[in-house]
Amino acid sequence: MLGIHLNYIPGSYRPHLEPGTKLDEVEQRSLEASDRWYVDFGAYAHLQRNTPQTAAYGLNDSPAALAAWIVEKFRDWSDCYGDVEHRFTKDELLSNVTLYWMTETIQIQLKKGALELCVLALLARRESYAYEIASTLAAGVDMGEGTIYPLMRRMQSDGLVTTYLEESSSGPPRKYYQLTKAGRAALIAQKAEWNAFTASVAKILADVNLATPVAKIVGAGS
Repeated sequence: MLGIHLNYIPGSYRPHLEPGTKLDEVEQRSLEASDRWYVDFGAYAHLQRNTPQTAAYGLNDSPAALAAWIVEKFRDWSDCYGDVEHRFTKDELLSNVTLYWMTETIQIQLKKGALELCVLALLARRESYAYEIASTLAAGVDMGEGTIYPLMRRMQSDGLVTTYLEESSSGPPRKYYQLTKAGRAALIAQKAEWNAFTASVAKILADVNLATPVAKIVGAGS
């Protein structure tokens, strides 16, 4: 192995604790600091989870907006002390932004924000294992397995899902996921937000009559 990349360590890689385990003072302060960070700096995740397409079209249309969206994260999430060029060169920053700009993949990245809602909905139908969930989402919203597994770990650490092992006739025991009470509450809240958003978009689109010629702008070409 040459290296390993870990993403969002505070939310994705927490040790397993038995029910009723009490945290010491240092551990509790760490969790409280993590919660405060999410309140102060986590708005981007809320937007990407609930209305990813809104930001995607704007960022895909403007290289300046895309650069601002990405470089801000380099500044806020690194040890640059508020000066992003203290830690990164312009070439490094622009190379990262260019990867998204030239491939037009920011929409795919933002689409990941809606995955939690999709997973909650699938588990509300029936309990399932990660590979089955990943296969369903790959076919439905074109998201790969590599995106699903970290999400499932984070949802478990956030208390939205719990797991249990079940014997399989085709191999080793499978780890099944099931919604917790908090997971069902999150599904209700996120579904309401999503439905309100899509209803607003549908209302706007319903008023568009593609058969009617666009009105001529007064003064244009005259």
